[in-house]
Parts: sequence; structure tokens; C-alpha cells
Amino acid sequence: MINEETVVVDDKLGLIDALQQLGIAYHFEEEIKHALDSIFSKLDDIRMETKDNAYIIALLFRLLRGQGFIVSQDSSDDNYKLRDYVANALEQPLEWRMEKLHTRWFIDAYEKEEKMRPLLLELAKLDFNVVQNTYKRELKEVSRWWSNLGLWEKLPFSRDRLAENYLLSVGCAFEPKHSTFRLAQTKANSLVTVIDDVYDIYGSLDELELFTEAVDRWDALNVKQLPEYMRSEHQRGDVAKSIHCCMHHEGITEAAARERIKELIYDCWKKLNRARRVDSAFNKNFADIAMNMPRTARSFYIHGDGYGSPEGETKDKIISLLIEPVQI
Repeated sequence: MINEETVVVDDKLGLIDALQQLGIAYHFEEEIKHALDSIFSKLDDIRMETKDNAYIIALLFRLLRGQGFIVSQDSSDDNYKLRDYVANALEQPLEWRMEKLHTRWFIDAYEKEEKMRPLLLELAKLDFNVVQNTYKRELKEVSRWWSNLGLWEKLPFSRDRLAENYLLSVGCAFEPKHSTFRLAQTKANSLVTVIDDVYDIYGSLDELELFTEAVDRWDALNVKQLPEYMRSEHQRGDVAKSIHCCMHHEGITEAAARERIKELIYDCWKKLNRARRVDSAFNKNFADIAMNMPRTARSFYIHGDGYGSPEGETKDKIISLLIEPVQI
């Protein structure tokens, strides 16, 4: 249906949008690419035909930009500015959401829509549950690895955040084909968390210098010079936050520092968007994962420290994505 000539642009865009938000677009990558290529080639005509439809214009802009197309924010019609609709679309930051979490929410929302396609909804539910079973198997695998490593028992002052680290990996690359990435990323993040706690809480300056040298060189001989607790890799302390560092460095208030950090985030987001254009030198999988990293981080920290204090929202996210299946 996506590439049938008789299907109007509005319906094509709506279908592509539903596939993406339901988390099943990866099954139709070639069809979606072909459809958006065709739409982009007729962009000027489509703009004129849909100039009075704010929803379609915003959707057109978002889907084409998401595919890496360079779309001007100005229309050729002097009485109409695409930037107005773009601004309206960006007030609803779909692009900033962790994709798999949004999929779980959207499945329930889509079921209530008047134009809901029953077969599409059923496919989305089945796909979610099948992929969730993949996540469960992977989480069991990294749990065995973590248990055999024994760091949590040897370093009781460090944080045990295996489930949270796996959720981070799912946020970066949710598709089944990225299993190797998720496993490796979860292991790396878990080790980095332990190293971070050693630096923040326990080590003296001299010990940390030895530890840094050992990590930099990855030298087994250097490791023998470390104190026992570092070789096996109290209370948790606290570290300086970006807001406080910005306040101190620039001599500004907390409110101003928060705005400054937001500006830095927006600037980085723009750079990431530019780097995933269709003519980008980066591999598409690499670019997608790079885009998903800040989305996932935002999901963890939007209402506080969802990583350092994972009770509450983070726990609910783990349950909804990794444990509870969607009711068919």
C-alpha cells in the first residue's frame, strides 16, 4: 500500500508515521525509503496541494528530515511559512523520545484511534512481544556474566545497575538485529559504572593515578600495583553536576546555567541531525544509534536521576519494556 500510485500522499504519510511509532518500520525499510524518495522528488507540488493542512505539512517535514532529506523550512508561497508548522510540530518533541518506550505507549493510543488499522495493530503487538522475548534472553545472558564476574559482591560500595544498563542499550538499538551491540554495550556500561564509583567514592589520588594508567594501557602488570579493592574492581558520595560546574565556570545563576545547558544540548542535537543526512559518510546503523543515545539519556534524566536513583519511573520502564507483554 505504501507505494501504490493510487494512494494519496496524506494516507502514505499517515501509514509511514504509524509504522514508525508502532515500532515495526524496520520490517518495511525498503518500502518506506522508496515512498519517501518519491515524495521528496515531488515536494514542491505536494507543498502546494497540502499548504492548508498543518498536520500533513508538519508530518511531511518530520518524516523527510528523519530519513535524512534536507528540507527547507520556507515555502515558495509568500502567504505561508513552513517554519510556523515546524515550530508547532517541535512543541511535541517526538524526535526526542526513546523509541521503544514511545512504541509501548503508542500501541495503546493507536488502539483508540478512529482510523486504526486492525491488522497493523495486531502486527505491532505481536512484534513487541516477540522482540521482548529476545530482550529477556539477552538480559539473562548478561545477568549470568555479571554474576560470574562477582564485582558487586567484591565492591559493595559500587552500584549494581545491570537492568538499567541493559535498558540503556535497548534505547540505543531496539531492533532484534542489534543483539551483539546490546550485549556488548550493557557489559561496557556496567564496568564503567564500577570504575566511576571507584573514582568518585573510594580511591586516593595516588591510587587513582595508578588505576588510570592501568586502564589506559590495559596492562596486567600495572594492575598488580593497585590496592586490593581496585584489583577486584562506606557510603556513596556525590559528584559535581554539570549545572553547578556551569554556574561556577561562567559565574551565573542556577536558572541561567540551566538555560545554558539546554542551549548546548540543542546545538549538539542540530549537529547530530546534520550528520545523518542522506549524503552523510556515516553508516545508517551507526547514525541511528548515535541519535538514539541522547534520546535514551533524556528518558533517564528528564524527571531527575533515573540512573542513580532508579526506583519509580525507571523501574516502571524496565517492567513495561522487558517484563510485561502487551495484551493481544
